[in-house]
Amino acid sequence: MQGDSRGTFVELEGEQDTQGDGTAVRPSASRRGSGPGWGARRTWAVVLGLAVVGAAGMYAVVDERGRQSGLDRHADVPGVVDSLAEPPEEAWRVDLGAGGAATQLADLLVTSSNPRPPDRPAVAALDLATGEERWRVEGPPEAWPGSCDAAVGPPGGSVLLCALWVTDETDAVGQPVVDWHLVDAASGEASRVEGVDDDAPWFGVSVGQVGDDLLLVESDDATRTTHVTRYDVGSRESVWRTALSVEVGVGAATSLVTVGDLVVVRGAEATVVLAADGRELQFVERTPTSGPAPERLPFATLPGHGVGIWTDSTTGVWVAPDGERTATLTGAPVELDVVGDAEPPVVVLVRDGALVGVDVGTGEERWERPASGRARALLDGRLVLSERDRLVAVDVRTGETLWETELQPTVEGATSPTLTDGVRIALTGQGDGVATMSTFELASGRQVWDARLPDGSRLVQRQGRAVVAVIPSGGREDVVVLR
Repeated sequence: MQGDSRGTFVELEGEQDTQGDGTAVRPSASRRGSGPGWGARRTWAVVLGLAVVGAAGMYAVVDERGRQSGLDRHADVPGVVDSLAEPPEEAWRVDLGAGGAATQLADLLVTSSNPRPPDRPAVAALDLATGEERWRVEGPPEAWPGSCDAAVGPPGGSVLLCALWVTDETDAVGQPVVDWHLVDAASGEASRVEGVDDDAPWFGVSVGQVGDDLLLVESDDATRTTHVTRYDVGSRESVWRTALSVEVGVGAATSLVTVGDLVVVRGAEATVVLAADGRELQFVERTPTSGPAPERLPFATLPGHGVGIWTDSTTGVWVAPDGERTATLTGAPVELDVVGDAEPPVVVLVRDGALVGVDVGTGEERWERPASGRARALLDGRLVLSERDRLVAVDVRTGETLWETELQPTVEGATSPTLTDGVRIALTGQGDGVATMSTFELASGRQVWDARLPDGSRLVQRQGRAVVAVIPSGGREDVVVLR
């Protein structure tokens, strides 16, 4: 219409432009990319795209390095397994026979078998990576097969402490007698540990390690005495031998725990804390209880910060690394499968249906929240709890919930074993008769993967840093090493 000043919009392919008469147009494909400045804009677009790709790649590298540093940071924490970054697959399996056992020590899976005569009982060491047998030590007929209970000495546990062999010989109170041997992890060459009482019963001996040295605790029912001996593994000589000045209680109830340079000997009647040089630093008598076999009292550790020793089921004291008592504790400690460094040093207690975080250096109560679920692990200041239907992470500094994740009905949140590599935590379960494993990030609770386990898996557990599945088979048991 003549005299109409409105511009006419012409819809064409391309960007919108304006003609000299005010008519708006969009350039055709032939005009796209032409004109001043287009080359510069295209260059910047390419540079920006490359930068985004590069940043994503760098983030992935940094993220993976962060995860690996997390694994390295927790490598020495007892109870931590190898990386759970990928779903596990069967690496190899071994038939233990009837009544056999397996323990992961150093880079070996050490098995014991108890066959019927004329076959001999034996302890065998299988390479953890391949399943190939490195060595075998056979015992006399009619003997108990023995076991290996600790890996000591550099590098990474190159010597095993083994009890070889139990026959029909017993001590004064009827306990079986063993010969304790140090066994070279590479060759299987065994040498008897000298200095241990010849009459020391197997169930009256506990083992541990301080530095690269071996610790043995021997309890003698006849004399009511307990000795602690520290051995230099390299020289096979005793560094010191200490007779405890108090009765801790003897027999199977006596145990040994090492926390840093502290040596803690626990018994039914008392707990004694020693320094690494054998000096007694502290002893805590337990409240008398009735019965021939008193229940073990609660006990808690925080690496680098000492130990908590309970005198009855709800009252304890904290002993610092220098042997000083720093706090009185009221309530029972939560039972944790994995305990790493804690900053600040907070022990979590259960009291009157609530969880309470207590600073072990001062005795100050930092927080309180309703008790809920099973406590599993303390890593990087996170307390991980599990219930039947959810997984929860709590900040031990404040008691606040960091995250919580719902669990699928097939995941056994309340009964599953604790499997963690320090970066992730894995829970097992059953769905339609199939064993499964689900893994979650400790930092966020995000599920990483869900996988099926080998058919017939009845029990999944930790053996040292390895994850194994136990599969019953016709009265025998296969142990399957997972990778």
